[in-house]
Amino acid sequence: MTREYRVRPGRVFGLVVVIAFVTMAPLLPLWTATGLAGATKRLVSVVLLALFLVLCVRAGRSVTVVDSTGIHIRTLSRTRHLGWSDVQDFRSAPSNRAPGRSDAPDTVTYAHTHGGRRVLLPYVDDRHVDVEREIRLLRAALRQSG
Repeated sequence: MTREYRVRPGRVFGLVVVIAFVTMAPLLPLWTATGLAGATKRLVSVVLLALFLVLCVRAGRSVTVVDSTGIHIRTLSRTRHLGWSDVQDFRSAPSNRAPGRSDAPDTVTYAHTHGGRRVLLPYVDDRHVDVEREIRLLRAALRQSG
């Protein structure tokens, strides 16, 4: 069984807009500042543009993959693997979304490890899937692995 959870293609554009705003917003004050040399402005602009491009590519590649070896999670900042032997259970929980964020999921899913940690499973949420159904499928995969 291989299952892949990722952002819906239509929502990638929204992520790119948010990333563009966060990374490019400092450019206006930078370019209107009078005390900075032109070379400094260009260097910071190139760095911010590179950061924007890296974040856009990584946002589109963020995924949770469940296969016979376990769970592979790739986010903007890191990649991690949980082997089936590390996982104790899967549970849903209310998300910690910011007030006013209507685009954020209400319910998210965590893998709970034998060590007592809980690991968020990106895109296994009520915005992308039927959470209860997916938890049943994940628990079945966990039982099959052991």
